[in-house]
Amino acid sequence: KRLKLSPGDREAQATTVLPKGPAGTSLLSIEEEMMYVVVHHASEDMVRSLDALAWLDHRCAETWRAMRTKLAAGTLHLSEVLSAVSEETRDWLGALAIQERRYDKPQEMMGKLLVDWQRKKEEHECEELKAEIGAMIDGSIPHDMQKQKIYNDLLKRLKGSKPELNNLREAPLHG
Repeated sequence: KRLKLSPGDREAQATTVLPKGPAGTSLLSIEEEMMYVVVHHASEDMVRSLDALAWLDHRCAETWRAMRTKLAAGTLHLSEVLSAVSEETRDWLGALAIQERRYDKPQEMMGKLLVDWQRKKEEHECEELKAEIGAMIDGSIPHDMQKQKIYNDLLKRLKGSKPELNNLREAPLHG
């Protein structure tokens, strides 16, 4: 069955525009959201929390390189950053900057985003190790106990358990 549209419905359908984020979707990636928070709520604390981050999105990495020193000085002029990045990144960053959202506690939000980013990174590492261990089981690559231990610890951490610090168990104290 097909839905029949009246002429007015067809006109409304043709002019309907869905909002799109900088990446072509209405949702931002974790890194894009972190960059949004930095652009709108820049602080020295954010510089410290993001300085060691290995950005995976090339636009975020390029933007961070351009804005990091300016943020460390305590000020951020978006025009200076826009002039220091490629055209593709400039278009993306401009679209990101004009989005409107408000965070009452931006540093707290950044902390949550960093935790989410770290978890995604660990999930990716776990999948890569899982594939390697599968190849070890198949015999296509040599068995590596260290990688298996890293995989097991990572899997436990992702499932909410704490990894074992060592294989030795301490005897309970009797008093």
